[in-house]
Amino acid sequence: AAAVGKDVHEIIFKHLKAAQAGKPVGIKAETTEAAKLYETWQEHFLPGLDSIIENVLLLEDHVEIEHDGVKWQAYIDCAVDIDGKELLILDWKTSRALPSQADFAEDEQALLYAGICAKRFPYFRSIKLQWEFVRFPNAYRITTLSRETALEYLDTAGAFVKRMDTKRADAKAEWLPRPGAACAWCDHWAGCPAGEIAGIKECKTAEGAEAIAAEREACAQEMEKAFEEADTLNLLHGAARIRSRSNKGV
Repeated sequence: AAAVGKDVHEIIFKHLKAAQAGKPVGIKAETTEAAKLYETWQEHFLPGLDSIIENVLLLEDHVEIEHDGVKWQAYIDCAVDIDGKELLILDWKTSRALPSQADFAEDEQALLYAGICAKRFPYFRSIKLQWEFVRFPNAYRITTLSRETALEYLDTAGAFVKRMDTKRADAKAEWLPRPGAACAWCDHWAGCPAGEIAGIKECKTAEGAEAIAAEREACAQEMEKAFEEADTLNLLHGAARIRSRSNKGV
């Protein structure tokens, strides 16, 4: 579940930031599942990071760059200077699915991360992407790109964005949010026209996190069933359009 993934990431970041500062690491997870995944990470993935912790350039950092007129941003779990020539980008995944190496090598998120970091750190000759799947001990997916290749992908992605912007401008139509089961987990529901439709409640206290997560999961499952019917999806989309116009009139 998304709540567990968020919890695990927060624990890992706290651990590494404490290690960077030379402080004792005493961290507890909010849930039993998160605690088990944290233990797996400590046992199978942390040892490889201990020796290079001093070379960490990014840790849970928001990176923004502009390339060929297109602005990009990404949240990088961890980026490490290996030897002054290669940048290692680490990303910890709590997914229950383990992608093939072939699929990972073409993963859009990974390739965009490589392009964004190649632009942000122009002195590295290559970008090494390493996704670590904490539900699967010692499960890595790794691919390495030259700086030139990473920037070429950013060129391709940027050209696509420009084409879509042009089509959007030509259409002179609203591009409204399309409600789906993922709405139940989205952190941006409060400012979205679809938020009210999804019936999501805000989690305001840490003590209520598990209860809210269970409620959101149940909501997501109900929505998933509803969206199997095209008519239901169209009705929700129409309601989102009405809600959006209403907000504009306020």
